[in-house]
Amino acid sequence: MNPVEFATAWIEWEKSCGFMDGLVRSRGFRPLSVDRFTWQFLSTGGLPKSAKPFLSFGLCERLRPVPAEFGEAGNCSGLRALGHDGAGNPIALEAKSGRVLWLDHERRYIPKFVNSSVAKLAATLLAVQTSKTEADSLRGIADVDADAMKDDSFWPGEIHAFYSPKVRR
Repeated sequence: MNPVEFATAWIEWEKSCGFMDGLVRSRGFRPLSVDRFTWQFLSTGGLPKSAKPFLSFGLCERLRPVPAEFGEAGNCSGLRALGHDGAGNPIALEAKSGRVLWLDHERRYIPKFVNSSVAKLAATLLAVQTSKTEADSLRGIADVDADAMKDDSFWPGEIHAFYSPKVRR
């Protein structure tokens, strides 16, 4: 999915729901550590301002280093802030590899794999957002990025927690 296809699909989904939160696009100059394709995706397509399960991506506008955005953030050199989850844990771009990581701020910012790239993150967010069940969400994630479904990655636990009765009251 290219950035324009993603942005179009996301906006169409929002319109169909009567919900217009919008997309956040990166601005300014491309940081030298960020590859051109990732920068093009973030500056042209962007990421949703918010998405389930309890994610926010307003920080991708500036794409600042994680320590500059979150203060004392362990060994996070080379990571650029994209957003955070509902508990304030950073979601970051690993500039060298292009991978997206979630950082547990209660455990010295230990990283957990989210997606293989920003483009796959965007496609995953769209799959999750448009799914109505836990099984549909997990199937959509697997179709987009099989690595994101490994046991030690971010998505399986987050989707399960989102659809558990305690959260969805």
